Amino acid sequence: MKKLMEYDKDSISDGLIKKLKKYVENPKFTPDDVAKVSKVSIFIVATFHALVITLNDKSHAHFT
Repeated sequence: MKKLMEYDKDSISDGLIKKLKKYVENPKFTPDDVAKVSKVSIFIVATFHALVITLNDKSHAHFT
């Protein structure tokens, strides 16, 4: 978990961001829906969504 929290979000390549887009846009990939399957994964999914939102705010070009 520490590595996830300290991950250098500025080093994520444009290619990886494009690959992540399909998960962020999936309406079933939310902390609430993942919690139904795995309580531990709630934190990971919430962090993932926050990371993608942060990257999206920095550069809207990645998600258009």
